[in-house]
Amino acid sequence: MRLFTYAPSRSARTAVELYAGARGALMTDGYEPYATVASVNSLVHLGCMAHARRYLVEAEAALKKVQKAARDSKYAARKVRQK
Repeated sequence: MRLFTYAPSRSARTAVELYAGARGALMTDGYEPYATVASVNSLVHLGCMAHARRYLVEAEAALKKVQKAARDSKYAARKVRQK
């Protein structure tokens, strides 16, 4: 069974109250209080694949910026040596 809950607050206290007595698995976005909830209730803590993908996309974008900066600095160094 899948259970989706909502609370207007993301406080640790709210998370503990929402999932008190839960069994099975808890899929979250990685917000730290959920690790405590999973541990206290002996739940399998699953990560959200959409959030994991987002981190990979951000890492790839950062890598492209680093690679571009490296290319640009090599080009600039060649220009200086040619003078």
